Amino acid sequence: MEKNYSTRPLWFWNDKPTKESIRKLMENCSDKDGYSGFGILPYKACKLEYLGQEYMDLYSFVLSEAKRLNLKMCLYDEWWFPSGSAGGILKDRYPDACAKRLDMEEFKSDNAEFILTLPKDGQIMAVVGYSKKGIIDLNEFVKNSKLNWKAPDRSFRVLCFILRNSDLGRVDYLDPESVSKFIECTHEKYYERFSEYFGNVIDSSFYDEPQFYSLKGRAWTARFNEKFFEKYKESPSTYYPALFFDIGDTTARARHMMLSVRADLYSQGYPKVIQDWCTSHSISLTGHVDQEEAKNPCGITGDLMLSFKHQEIPGVDEIFHEGRASTAYKLVSSSAVNWNKQLVMCECFGAIDGITEQGIYRESYDLFTKGINMLVPHAVWLNEDNDKVKFKPELSYRNEYYGKILPKFNRFCSTVQSRLQTGGQVNSVAVLYPIDSLQYVYSFSWKGDPVKGGKSYKNNNYMKLGQFLIRNLNCDFAFLHPETLSDQCVTNKGVLSIPNSIHYQDYKVLIMPGMKAMSISSAKKIKEFVRTGGTLISVSELPAMETEQAANNDLREIIRDLFGSEEVGSKMTINKYGSGKCISLPYSELQDIGSILDYANMDTVVVNKTYGLQYIHKRTDKKDIWFFASIFKNTDSDIVIDGSFNLKSIDPFSGEEKDLKSKLKNNSTVFHLKLGKEQSILIEGTIR
Repeated sequence: MEKNYSTRPLWFWNDKPTKESIRKLMENCSDKDGYSGFGILPYKACKLEYLGQEYMDLYSFVLSEAKRLNLKMCLYDEWWFPSGSAGGILKDRYPDACAKRLDMEEFKSDNAEFILTLPKDGQIMAVVGYSKKGIIDLNEFVKNSKLNWKAPDRSFRVLCFILRNSDLGRVDYLDPESVSKFIECTHEKYYERFSEYFGNVIDSSFYDEPQFYSLKGRAWTARFNEKFFEKYKESPSTYYPALFFDIGDTTARARHMMLSVRADLYSQGYPKVIQDWCTSHSISLTGHVDQEEAKNPCGITGDLMLSFKHQEIPGVDEIFHEGRASTAYKLVSSSAVNWNKQLVMCECFGAIDGITEQGIYRESYDLFTKGINMLVPHAVWLNEDNDKVKFKPELSYRNEYYGKILPKFNRFCSTVQSRLQTGGQVNSVAVLYPIDSLQYVYSFSWKGDPVKGGKSYKNNNYMKLGQFLIRNLNCDFAFLHPETLSDQCVTNKGVLSIPNSIHYQDYKVLIMPGMKAMSISSAKKIKEFVRTGGTLISVSELPAMETEQAANNDLREIIRDLFGSEEVGSKMTINKYGSGKCISLPYSELQDIGSILDYANMDTVVVNKTYGLQYIHKRTDKKDIWFFASIFKNTDSDIVIDGSFNLKSIDPFSGEEKDLKSKLKNNSTVFHLKLGKEQSILIEGTIR
């Protein structure tokens, strides 16, 4: 077993640690369970002062033991979770660095005259006059917190948008300076004491569950207007109302502009600042946001895929029940594809009390085939007493059931992860991530549960569509972010490619899920892809609202050119455009695109579809690697892979290698795959 590739769990300190209890657990978890390290998660149950002298002394002992045992440590950045409060230290030391929210207050007048004293308990971000006739920026009429304005008529009301402090005590995730203060309270304290361990024993840092929903999705920041102007060269004042209600035909553009800036600020303000610190201190950064399975992520951290743009190791959480975040795994791993990352982490098995051995492997198969290649089990507990284990199971040698499972499981993970953590992902099918549509329907006035992220819409089916492609059609793919499509992708003879240095993304098929909105730049890039020979498939709804220039008619004209219509009909239709073709169909007929995908020169094709047969294809400069898993049923099918390969199979459990019989047909390699239910296999290929 290549131990460096086995898993390393979170280690909850749920009791007061002693050197004896630390040494015993670390030695046995390494020797008996096959773990390769830990990430300590401290909280009040450990009866220590966070970052106090005794706490740091014991942490020092852990690091010295890890070095002795050749284990790696991941620096968990918080006292419990979510990350961002530094165990209360941030609020005490830097209250101005804490999270803020955006409120709207409305004022009316019977005579169209407004002489107002504006709220003084926060920072005024914008003041506008609003009616269905238009929006007027009133900043020039405000002096010393007083507004004096005569409206054009009595239909106008005044809207004041105010940035107010919250009582959360968590960092302002949108502001780099605030995040730097958070780092000063946490990461820097560890480095001051343990600098000699950074880059060797401590090789990474981990953050946990930042989110906006505790602010009802209205997280905002003081420098928003400045950052908006930097991006768009105009003031955002007249766009603020769109955050709270529909303002007509320009709603899609206004919301996209405002919410994309906020998503940028999160991506650049929290993970990027921490990543930059980690890079300068010779460690990696991983971690995950909260509620990844939300159908609309705008109220979580703004844009799930974009959240990881500047983070070395994107991450996802799998907690409370098997498969809970299954529809989001591909979004997180696709973020790695879009922005050129090699590793993707999952904090797995958390709070799934009684998960069986079969369940552990089912979940692992699902994760590995969807692009996750670094598992972090949740969790080992300092005290295994059932009354002290807050989130079962206790995944160590001390548990009678899991103690028997873990050695084999870690050998399996070592074999698989050592292959999947190398090279880049190979895909020839992409699904467009509909973030423009999700921003269009999102509103700060949404009355739903903030934990669910934001308002959805009838044909918001991108997650369900992705699951259908993988589970029902045995088709691997990558989600393509509109920013990547517009800024990075190049078209050449019907192929849409992301030219990055790790992954191999040459899309011959682009699938659009149900969409209400799209940017004109995305539409133009897609049109060129089809014109030169690409295949475009639209499922259930075509976009009608444009998000960059409010050029709704221009967008609709492109859609008509491509599909011959502005709407998806009740049956599949095929429209030729240039050298390519555009297919539209209702979601109920999604099964019909299986044959279209098979004949689109995909990199890997499963001939006889089997529900739950999933795979991932990786490529290095020396070989190609496939991991197949039959999660729910027996599999008996031919597999056709593009190119001429010599193949060998690798048993993921024993590591045993065997030559695999195959034949060459039309410059494709064909082999037979037979797997029992809940079985998996690794296949390696070298060019003939």
